[in-house]
Amino acid sequence: MLSVVIPCCNEAFRLEPLCALIDGAAGRGWEWLLVDDGSRDGTGGLLESFAARSRSRVRLLRHERNRGKGAAVRTGVLASQGDLVGYVDADLAASPLDFAAWLDDDGLRAGRELLVGIRLLTQERLVERRLWRHLLGRVYLTYVSCVTGLTVYDTQCGFKLLSGERARRLFEPLGCAGFAFDTELILRALGAGMRIREVPVAWQERGRSRVRPWNALRMAVDIVAIRARLAREGRG
Repeated sequence: MLSVVIPCCNEAFRLEPLCALIDGAAGRGWEWLLVDDGSRDGTGGLLESFAARSRSRVRLLRHERNRGKGAAVRTGVLASQGDLVGYVDADLAASPLDFAAWLDDDGLRAGRELLVGIRLLTQERLVERRLWRHLLGRVYLTYVSCVTGLTVYDTQCGFKLLSGERARRLFEPLGCAGFAFDTELILRALGAGMRIREVPVAWQERGRSRVRPWNALRMAVDIVAIRARLAREGRG
């Protein structure tokens, strides 16, 4: 079984396509964990109503206050029950249905690999991103590489998949609650001897992103904190 974790914060305006996608996938038997991260726009109520009537296996988890994307994904992963666990963003910039292509992969199921989506423009032109978002991302990832030594092309892509057992083990000590949590996850996976498998994914920006240019400063501080935390644990 696959568990799909989707963090939600003030997403009421775009829940309809998300709910339609989940109901359309009812026959797959997947577990869907929707984490309301302290929303103040009615997201929680809408998700509660959807979970009650959905034909899929939907579980709603809630934070009373906003704690950050990393904290929301961690809550969902630790509550998951699937043999594999993946997470995507609520705007469906990347479709969770694309996880289906990897469900029988031996490396993932055995816990040897972490699948990381990369938003790389290919000949098929399956990636749509704003130029400033792309440039900001490249600056951030260069910084991450300098601080941590990581050479992963796109740590922040909201499309990741790994074994459920590994996921719950790696997310338990996760300390970063904000947007930079993906970097900590990847570093912990490498520290556990896992291979990072990077695969191009179809990506379409939906607008009204939660990430703003000034968030980059907070993420930069978080990267230093992640590096120090892993060093104290003997993983740096």
